[in-house]
Amino acid sequence: MNKSLLVTRPNHDSATNYLYHWSLIVIGEAKRKQIPVYDVKGNKATKTTFISYLRSKRPGFIFLNGHGDAVSVAGQNNDVLLDETVDDGLVFGSICMREAVTQQDC
Repeated sequence: MNKSLLVTRPNHDSATNYLYHWSLIVIGEAKRKQIPVYDVKGNKATKTTFISYLRSKRPGFIFLNGHGDAVSVAGQNNDVLLDETVDDGLVFGSICMREAVTQQDC
């Protein structure tokens, strides 16, 4: 497994802005341990960019932030980054963690 971190950090509303900033703790710790970090933040937190990083970098750990539900996580402007009913094979071989804020949480 590739020892690297891919983190998505949309920040288009108050809930995602909160996750955007708190994710800096995870990023800082990874960098402190000399783990390569691929930070897909702000307007770059789209499905196109996310998939591009997945395919080219093959990260070992994926940390997704955004709005979501039981099967999906959305990035910037609610662009769905990962939907397990459609994109199941994209994260195969990686550890994937989601921090999804549902509309009920806001």
